[in-house]
Amino acid sequence: MLYQRRLEICSAARWYVGFRKNIGLFATYLTGGGEIGALHGASVHIDGMKVVGPRAAAIADPAGGAIIDAEARGSIGQILTALRRHGLIET
Repeated sequence: MLYQRRLEICSAARWYVGFRKNIGLFATYLTGGGEIGALHGASVHIDGMKVVGPRAAAIADPAGGAIIDAEARGSIGQILTALRRHGLIET
């Protein structure tokens, strides 16, 4: 079963998003076609507040400095890897 809600009407194109209950995934539709499991947009807003926007610039891994903290560098590196993997920052 498909539950759908119109999100936006642009010119002659009609955009819809729906939840495919039988497979547990969202689907987006543009007149004449669709895609399951992907949502497209410029940002994500929750309760009127922007929480995710365009991808930020790359952040370099920690290097150099007078005092080297290997544990902190390892943790920072893991955080940066997760942000890159999720596409939130450039690689």
